[in-house]
Amino acid sequence: MGGGAFENGGLLIANGDVQMNLSAINNDKSRFSIFFPAMPDGTRTTVSLPYVAGMTAGSRYPDETQALLTFLLSETAQKSLPAEAFG
Repeated sequence: MGGGAFENGGLLIANGDVQMNLSAINNDKSRFSIFFPAMPDGTRTTVSLPYVAGMTAGSRYPDETQALLTFLLSETAQKSLPAEAFG
């Protein structure tokens, strides 16, 4: 048997969360790289998957939930995201 997974020229690909993958590479020294596929014209592309947050009807802690959502959407919190999430 041969020595490696790539000896036949294959390429292993998986999709993942960019911030989590960058964190794994940086903090855990994971050995993989991130790439963005190119369109026929050469431009790179990705798919945006938005995160959603909200409060359910009848929430047990509506004031606390509203305070958290207000904070997360605040300018202060939003400006901290790139540094905190490797964005």
